[in-house]
Amino acid sequence: MNWKSLSARVGRRASLFVVGAAAISVSAVALAWASQGDATSKTAASSISGTTTVSNGDVSVLARPASSSDTASKRTGDLQASHHLISDLGDLRVATEVGPIRLLVAPGNKAGDVCLIVEDSSEDSTAVDCASRSLLSKGAIYLTKPDETSQTADVFLLVGDGVTSVNAQAVKQNVAMLQDLPGQLVELKDQAGSVSTVDLGPQF
Repeated sequence: MNWKSLSARVGRRASLFVVGAAAISVSAVALAWASQGDATSKTAASSISGTTTVSNGDVSVLARPASSSDTASKRTGDLQASHHLISDLGDLRVATEVGPIRLLVAPGNKAGDVCLIVEDSSEDSTAVDCASRSLLSKGAIYLTKPDETSQTADVFLLVGDGVTSVNAQAVKQNVAMLQDLPGQLVELKDQAGSVSTVDLGPQF
């Protein structure tokens, strides 16, 4: 399965790293690193930031004190050492863990950026995307992992404070994970019930 990201859609200059047993492929379209799959990504002109303001853009998970569990995997550490995507590994916070998947959040190396990190121990892989916090007022920073066979995608999202759910999935510590999502639209709902619809772009 291919990793896809928000950065690929907005045309940010960054790099897609696919690290496998045989080769490393580099492309200037996204901040992601995966151990398997091919390095393809698509861009689209549909809505990026969403339709309605649902957050002030703050990310409170980054404000909580660090704990012993807030540590990066070796792959994430190696990626940081070679490409310095986030400000500092000590600023990283583990937001949630579901089975082999961990979602982490960190300030970006660029001022005003925040990063979503997805680690999958079942594939020994890490994917990262960083973007401006300003996007979180109406939208999300996200990574998707489409499955060509099922025509669905696993979606990993970082959202701002005030967003309580993504589709029917509750937000925990500023992140949410949607499994087997059909289509490319997600709805962010805030505490007041306002909804912002975000178009993830073509997945296949």
